[in-house]
Amino acid sequence: MPTVSVRCITNGPLARTAAILAQYRPVADEIICFVNGLFTQLELQVLLPVCDEVVPVEMTATFTGGRYRPWMIGYGRQHDWVNLIDHDEVPSCDLLESFRALASIEHVANFAGPRRWLYPNSSTWLHLTPWEPNFKMFLTRTTPTTLLLRSPIHADMPVTRPYRFVDLPTYHLVLLTETAAERHLKVSHYEQLGAAGGIVIPAGHTDREYYLPGPPSAATLSPVPAVDREAIESVLSARSAPDRVIPRTALATSPRDWLPGTIPWVEVARHWPGRDIATSATSAIVSLWGPSQMSPPVLLTPGARVTIWVRVVNTSSEIWPREGWDPVIRLGAYWRRQGVIENICESRAGLGAAIGPGEVAIEPLALATPVIPGNYELVIDMVAELVTWFGCGITLVVTVEAP
Repeated sequence: MPTVSVRCITNGPLARTAAILAQYRPVADEIICFVNGLFTQLELQVLLPVCDEVVPVEMTATFTGGRYRPWMIGYGRQHDWVNLIDHDEVPSCDLLESFRALASIEHVANFAGPRRWLYPNSSTWLHLTPWEPNFKMFLTRTTPTTLLLRSPIHADMPVTRPYRFVDLPTYHLVLLTETAAERHLKVSHYEQLGAAGGIVIPAGHTDREYYLPGPPSAATLSPVPAVDREAIESVLSARSAPDRVIPRTALATSPRDWLPGTIPWVEVARHWPGRDIATSATSAIVSLWGPSQMSPPVLLTPGARVTIWVRVVNTSSEIWPREGWDPVIRLGAYWRRQGVIENICESRAGLGAAIGPGEVAIEPLALATPVIPGNYELVIDMVAELVTWFGCGITLVVTVEAP
């Protein structure tokens, strides 16, 4: 029987988060809640009856859930499926009833259902663009070949094949639980973070439209089924003492302010696709592999296309993601003539699979030779796109001349 882990991250209120997680308890093999490390042990008590583990983490001023989700997936024991939920989204009864059956389908790796934005109360949701359609991943296999993570919130897990869209909604509470002033601050925060931290929305729309809707009309609203409305109301009415929301501006001045065992942001950030490339990641051994026309002396014709095979060793302390993942690390090559780089002939090859520290891979690299005859240097190296060449590559002396 496939196993499913439900995981959530929250800065409060914890009673509401516990009420949402309690709805998943009958269908989940494991529930983990990641909480702001500035909460107290007393405040965490409300989560303990529904969670298998409560994990305190450092939340920085640039906090968005999307930056933590890659680390959350890799945390602890690995299950067949993971369901990453937000602390302000309530599952529909149809979703919960289908949960285990979906997890038993072997030929699908990702399931997505509609996210419905409740407004102006718990009995209706916004049925127009940009709030509809607005799909959310709610089940994804944890196998690296099908898991693809991005950094934007509300688009942190883009659908990758094999996938299936299903009509099993979740209900978004933010337009009910936060005041207009609080949502103004949220929008400003997302806008400051830019595209990497904001919502991926239909072209021509903005974060402000999402979070600051105008007065609704009957034509733009659809009713919430009574059974779902009851579940939503039970979440909205959840209270505990003490209970609070820790604002983004509340930062620890030292580790002593955190709960014992709080995971620091620097550890979480190592798994975030949108992170800056650390110097420690740009270390490699690059060499030619197998019989090759690139063995000295190298003589090639102008404008030719050749494929060479390159052996790469990851001598860094970080995983280099496969093609399609961030940060973008590739095998590359460029030509130099009399010390000047010939940019028009640069080559790139995405990695066929992730390469971990100490691992070795053989990668093909397609090259286009310069069209102007002459003596060149061909530099083959790893590159962090838009950041830096590793500077660990090999340089070959190549003569390009007409046959």
